[in-house]
Amino acid sequence: ETSANLTIRDSKLNNLLLGTNAESRSTNSGNTNFDLKVIVKNCEIAEKIKINSKAKLNIAGEKTKIAKIVVAVAAEVCKILCTTEVDTKKIENVITDENGEKPEEIKITQAYKITYHSNCDELEDIEDFFSPDDGTISLPTDIFKRNGYIFAGWYYDNNQAVEDSINVSDKTADINVYAKWESKFYSYTSKIGN
Repeated sequence: ETSANLTIRDSKLNNLLLGTNAESRSTNSGNTNFDLKVIVKNCEIAEKIKINSKAKLNIAGEKTKIAKIVVAVAAEVCKILCTTEVDTKKIENVITDENGEKPEEIKITQAYKITYHSNCDELEDIEDFFSPDDGTISLPTDIFKRNGYIFAGWYYDNNQAVEDSINVSDKTADINVYAKWESKFYSYTSKIGN
C-alpha cells in the first residue's frame, strides 16, 4: 500500500488522475491501493479530475475552476473538502461516476485551513485542510528540518503549547500553529549537565 500527499497550485491542467489507471488496478483489491491527500489550489482543470483511489481531495482558492470530477471508487473511500472561497454547489454539480451519473452519496464538506508556521525564514510555511467531522487531527512532527535545531513542538500564537493532536469537531475557523525550536548544542550541553 502506498500513501502520498500532494499540493498542486497555480496551475492549468487538462486532466488530473488520482490513483492508478484502469489497466493497472487489481480487481481483487479494488481500486484503493493508494491513500492520497491532494490539495488543488488556484488551479484550472480543463477536462476532469478522475479519482481512482482512496482520496481526500481538498479544493481551495477562489481561482479554482474544475470542469468535471469523475469518482471511480466507492463513496466511503472518497472525501472532498472545499474551503470558504470555493462554491460547494458548483463542485457538487460537476461530480459524476464513471457512467456519467451523479453519485449522491459523495459528500462535499466545508473545510478550514490549518497553517503550520515554521518560525524560520529559511523554511516555508505549510498549509493543510480539515473539516469538523475529522474529529481529531494529529499534528505532524517531521514536516520541517532545520539545521542545528531540534523541533520542540507546536504552539499557538499566544505561546500556549499544543498537544500532539487537536479536536476540530467544534472548529469553524482557520487554525494557526507555530513551530518551537531548540538548539541542538543547547540540548546536548543540557544533557551533559544532568
